[in-house]
Amino acid sequence: MRLAVDHRKAFKKKSRYRSFCFSVGCQQCNGSLTVEASIVLPIFLSVIMALMSFFEVIQIQTRIQQGMKDSVTSAALRIFRTTLPIMKSDMILSLRMWISFL
Repeated sequence: MRLAVDHRKAFKKKSRYRSFCFSVGCQQCNGSLTVEASIVLPIFLSVIMALMSFFEVIQIQTRIQQGMKDSVTSAALRIFRTTLPIMKSDMILSLRMWISFL
């Protein structure tokens, strides 16, 4: 498969090498690059925007999960601090009961 050297001649011959016609001085293929860019650019931008919104959703979900974890941790710590004296007194009572059985 041999590529044509002059792109203008290849375009005029209507050969399969027409897609290589991106030279600056070629008048017959100036609009092909514009048409291709107008088709590809919106698709590319849509994919980029979809990825950005997906990452934003993941970030919001992570913030909510971290907030829930922090609130549960603080609630558990608060409950543990309030029940610690009761647990100590129960442990002392249970030790006294075991000692009394011995």
